[in-house]
Amino acid sequence: MANVEISQELLEILEDVAKREHHSLSEVIENALKNFALEHRSPPQNDTTNHDPLQMIAEAAEELGLGSGKGDISERSRDILKANFADDLARRMRNENEDE
Repeated sequence: MANVEISQELLEILEDVAKREHHSLSEVIENALKNFALEHRSPPQNDTTNHDPLQMIAEAAEELGLGSGKGDISERSRDILKANFADDLARRMRNENEDE
C-alpha cells in the first residue's frame, strides 16, 4: 500500500465514478491504472507479431470459431488428380465432340 497525493478535483471525479459503478475508490483507481498500462505498453523488442490486417482478421475468426479451418488441398493434390482428372478430361472431351 502507498499514499498518493491527488488534487481535490481528481478525487471528486474518482469518487463519482466509484459511486456510479458501485465500486470502491481503490478498485476504480486500480482498474484505471491497469487499463492505462495495457493501452500504453510498449511492444516487446522481439515482436514477431504479424501486422497483416487480413491475417489478423483470419486469426480473430479462428479464435471465435468462425474460421474455415486449414485447407489441405495442396496436400491432397495428387490424390485429387488421380481420382478425378481422368474422368473430368474424358467428360470434357465428350462434350467437345458433341458440340462439333
